[in-house]
Amino acid sequence: MATDWNTNYHILLEQYIASQNLTEQYKAAQEYQRKQLELFWQEPSVIIAIAGAVVVAAYSYITNTMASTSALDQGLRTFLVIFGALMSWTSAQTAIKHRFYRMILLKEIEDIEEKMGLKQIHVIREKRKSPRDNGKIYIWEKLSAEKLLIASLLFITIGFAVLGAYNAILLISRFI
Repeated sequence: MATDWNTNYHILLEQYIASQNLTEQYKAAQEYQRKQLELFWQEPSVIIAIAGAVVVAAYSYITNTMASTSALDQGLRTFLVIFGALMSWTSAQTAIKHRFYRMILLKEIEDIEEKMGLKQIHVIREKRKSPRDNGKIYIWEKLSAEKLLIASLLFITIGFAVLGAYNAILLISRFI
């Protein structure tokens, strides 16, 4: 009889320790997910603000302080715009990677919630179905703020690339 109690106690203790580890893992994963989400939004917002400053510097400050016909003016403007394109491209790539790893982390959180028997709070957006119209997913339900942020960063990159190409052509045409 004592052996049964010891065996059951040992099993219960292992289950308790496992549940505590899951709880700690869950708390750590949640905290890490929150920090990743903050980082996901902070970094691109700073890049977008810097991109605005680059445009102002390239087209307002340089034009007002230098002779707009000089090659130096055009060269500096071209450099600034290409720098803005590279910076926004890097930011878009960073945002894509942050989103990818965050989706993996959300899947791990879902797995922990399933093991703990909790109602799944974090359901990955792509798996959600609309309760109306027999689960049909509408286009606005597929869009997420994260995807729109990444798209806007890529749009800014394309805009800078076009401006850079235009300024480079103007600069080269001065010497031909």
